[in-house]
Amino acid sequence: MSGTAFLQLADGTYKDCAGVTVELLPVAPEYHDLLLKGARDSIGEFHFSQVPAGEYFVVAVPGGTVREWNDPRFLEQLMPSAARITLGDGERKSIDVKTVAVR
Repeated sequence: MSGTAFLQLADGTYKDCAGVTVELLPVAPEYHDLLLKGARDSIGEFHFSQVPAGEYFVVAVPGGTVREWNDPRFLEQLMPSAARITLGDGERKSIDVKTVAVR
């Protein structure tokens, strides 16, 4: 799976977003301990390799790795802004993700 992370500016436009962390989280709560971090480049493009088939939330956040994945309140805040993707066995997909401000 691959894609580009974007940052929405105050005027409503978007720009490529370098320096963000893109992470993949299974939709099923019982698998929330399986968090995948995507490799990204200087213009916000990212990729994940060898992702098991399933349904995932994809989120881009400023800064380093998000450590609050096991906090239900944090997930409630984050999930409405996350992109959602379903992958089949061996399937390759691309998705664009809006960067989310995390408080």
